[in-house]
Amino acid sequence: MSAQRGTFSLFILILIAVVSVVAFLLFKGGIPQNHDRPSNQSQAEWPVLWGGGGQNCEDNPSVKYTFSPINIEDVSFILPIGELRESHIVPGDHAGIVHQTSPTSIPTKVFAPADGTIVRVEKHLYQPPSGYPKDIRHYHVYIMHSCTLFTGFVHITDFTPEVFKASPDLKKLHDENLTEMKSLMVNIPVKAGQQIGAAWSFELLGWLTVDLTKTNKGYLRAQSYKAENWRPHSVSPFNYFEEPLSSKLQAKNPRKDEPKGGKIDFDLEGKAVGNWFEEGSGGFRDESKPPKQCGNWPCPYWEGHLSLVYDFIDPLQLRVSVGFNSGLEKNTPYGVLGNGPDFKDIGVKDGAVKYELVSLKDVSREKGYISEASVVTVGDESRMLGTMLVQVLENRQLKMEIFPGRTKDQVNGFTSKAKNYTR
Repeated sequence: MSAQRGTFSLFILILIAVVSVVAFLLFKGGIPQNHDRPSNQSQAEWPVLWGGGGQNCEDNPSVKYTFSPINIEDVSFILPIGELRESHIVPGDHAGIVHQTSPTSIPTKVFAPADGTIVRVEKHLYQPPSGYPKDIRHYHVYIMHSCTLFTGFVHITDFTPEVFKASPDLKKLHDENLTEMKSLMVNIPVKAGQQIGAAWSFELLGWLTVDLTKTNKGYLRAQSYKAENWRPHSVSPFNYFEEPLSSKLQAKNPRKDEPKGGKIDFDLEGKAVGNWFEEGSGGFRDESKPPKQCGNWPCPYWEGHLSLVYDFIDPLQLRVSVGFNSGLEKNTPYGVLGNGPDFKDIGVKDGAVKYELVSLKDVSREKGYISEASVVTVGDESRMLGTMLVQVLENRQLKMEIFPGRTKDQVNGFTSKAKNYTR
């Protein structure tokens, strides 16, 4: 009897040991876990585009992209993150895959780059260009790959039958006539390389990658991006591919300087370089004002944005990007006559500094990149547009004024039209 008790006791001890080891491995991440959100992230940090938390996810920090979202042969070129344009006053947080499209072309297939779950779909109002069917839709699609890695696609125009079958609610949304943008939470598992939909009529597929294990140090005040809380964790998708696919995609990238995937965060303490927001504007976007759509695009929320940064293809070129109507002949962004002084070298001690702004010349076709939009640009120093006066102040403050049509010698100081900015 005592021998049986001894055997039983030994069995219990072994069982306890096994359970303890398994629990330890789970705790340390040695075995993938399911969480409602990342084990090391707060609810506030979960990217709102992917539902703001609450979904089951797997702790797997080693997820890699194994498929290109568009077949390599269909890719004209790939834009890095950091683009500036009229609706991207601060450097854009997503890359872009440029592909050929026309009313007579076949829609371009779009694939999941890694295993994951489509968790959210936005359907936007859309009026297709002339020649295209009038019933083309416009979607933004958000995929969760793990508790920390997320993909977003902009400008998808249709889904596959398999995706619709997995979510009758999505098919209902597809057939619905909308008067405003509408979002839908879904739960659609997808595998790497699975076609999820198609892109047509837009020549660019926007491609957003968010990694909660990475933080952009060049945002001095992350709270200013609260309305788009994924931005401090937005990264280049190029970093998530393995060879040989990585090199094949990089060959389509017009940017040759490091970091080749681009950069969006440039703030330096006490310097002019980086992003600025007009005082009282609510930062990147005022959360108290729900986003609205004007035609095919978001209504402007960027009037208070100012960015003193670098070209996203050639980072040796200074760029000035302003959100308000400055009165200059050309639309933002602008180059700088003489390409200096560098914004990163201008601080409080320098006082008010003058920059003569010039138009940008599109040289994309000369460089072999054919696109509806300007991709490769250089400052056209024969077209001086006006002068910008900038002064860095204490406590992350900056004063700025633009003088259309004036040379720097015609500017004597700030006027009552000067604007005050903060980080």
